[in-house]
Amino acid sequence: MVLIQANPRMITLSDSAQDHFSKLVAQQGIDGLGIRLKAVNAGTPKGDCHLEFCEPSDLDGTEWEIECRDFSLYVDSASRPFLDGATIDFDKSPTGGALTIRAPGLRGTPPDENASVVERVRYVIETEIN
Repeated sequence: MVLIQANPRMITLSDSAQDHFSKLVAQQGIDGLGIRLKAVNAGTPKGDCHLEFCEPSDLDGTEWEIECRDFSLYVDSASRPFLDGATIDFDKSPTGGALTIRAPGLRGTPPDENASVVERVRYVIETEIN
C-alpha cells in the first residue's frame, strides 16, 4: 500500500489498485502515460471522481504528481481539497474486479452539530437518497 502525503493532503493507494493501474497503462504502450484523477461537481451532492489516461503533453504543471511503481497518478489541482483523505482500492474477483474510490470530502462536509433538523435532513436526502 502506498500512502501519499503532501502537507496536509493525503491519498492512500492500495497495492491492488497500483497493480490494476500498472496493467492498464502497460496495455496502452505509450511512454510516459499516466493516470489523472479529478473531482467532478465537487462540493455538491453530485460529486464524483473521474479517472483518465494522460500523456505528459496533457498536463499543465499544476497537478499533484503521485509517483507509483510503474506510472504516475496526477491529481487535478482544483480537485485537491476535495480528495484529501481519499482511498483508492481495487477488489479482485474471478470476473474481473471493482475499483473503489472513497473521498470523504468529495460531496462537501456534513452539517455540524449546531445545524437545524432541516439542514440535516436535506443533507441526507441529497447525499444518500439522490
